[in-house]
Amino acid sequence: MQMKEFGSVQAEMAEVQAQARKNANPQLEADAADALGRMLGLRGDVAGERRLLTEALALRRKVHGEDSYQVGMSYVNLGGSYMRANDNRPG
Repeated sequence: MQMKEFGSVQAEMAEVQAQARKNANPQLEADAADALGRMLGLRGDVAGERRLLTEALALRRKVHGEDSYQVGMSYVNLGGSYMRANDNRPG
């Protein structure tokens, strides 16, 4: 995706998330939150990225259970956010 397309894609994904929430579809809501979070991370909004990735993780845990592939991918995406920001420095 080109950076110039981010604005329109982000707006469309936010609409998907809103519709999923309205229609009580937590799986779709989680997928949209995850995608939006990763988009924000690419734009440099680390706080927004982590908020949405954490939201996606919580939804996926409820829908799929802790030991699911989907939850694992949420952990990978959230961990990647910390690694990119170099927040994983030793104490």
